[in-house]
Amino acid sequence: MPYWLGLYYSASIENGIHGLPYNRETGKRTWEGLVGTPITYGCIMLDDRNAKKLYEVAYIGMPVIILP
Repeated sequence: MPYWLGLYYSASIENGIHGLPYNRETGKRTWEGLVGTPITYGCIMLDDRNAKKLYEVAYIGMPVIILP
């Protein structure tokens, strides 16, 4: 997951904020065109441009408020 920012654990899986995932074997983006739809199993998926901006300003312990 590019620009991964972990938020919390749900059992043994960590959920967070990230850019568009890609397939390691093919290098192709998955879920492209699906930003804003419930497809990530609990994560918040941003387009890479916005995920990078957030990643660059985020810091450990930064307060996060998630609104519907």
